[in-house]
Amino acid sequence: LIRSGSRLDLDAAGNFDDTDYLEGAYGNQVLGRFDGLADLTLWEHHLKWLVRDDYGDSQINVLQSLTPVNLQRINVFSTGPDLRLQPTLSSFVELQGIFSRNSWQSEPFSGNTETGSLAVGHQISADSTVSLDGQVQQERFDNSSVNTDYQVREYYGHSALKGPRTRVDLQGGLAQADDTG
Repeated sequence: LIRSGSRLDLDAAGNFDDTDYLEGAYGNQVLGRFDGLADLTLWEHHLKWLVRDDYGDSQINVLQSLTPVNLQRINVFSTGPDLRLQPTLSSFVELQGIFSRNSWQSEPFSGNTETGSLAVGHQISADSTVSLDGQVQQERFDNSSVNTDYQVREYYGHSALKGPRTRVDLQGGLAQADDTG
């Protein structure tokens, strides 16, 4: 399903199979994947709200057969705002915040992810920009005795140049991970 509109863009795709195991070793199962994305424009050219859902079946051990005892269902739901402001004709400020809920059927990876980013930049031409960017991502697991919560911070300079047949995208900076709590 693809829908483009002035306020709402939707993109959803699914692929599912009915699996019938030989000699009734396991009951029939419907296995597959669904990816859905919705962008709601709240303030044209400035504020969008993102809603995304990714669902699928995944093998626990890829070296073993695809059976119900070697599968788990995974769902990741994400939502948040994306704000772009232009204080002058050639400068911009972009803010984004995303909250995600990660649900794993049988593994201890379920939890929440919060991501925030900020970019302050200058548009040199219609196809060229320079910016300073920062992003912070916080992972919080439901079972923190197995998985330690952690935070990743990234700060970098970004330059993007686009020509008729060529695109150059340069990024340089630093990243820091804090997995000690």
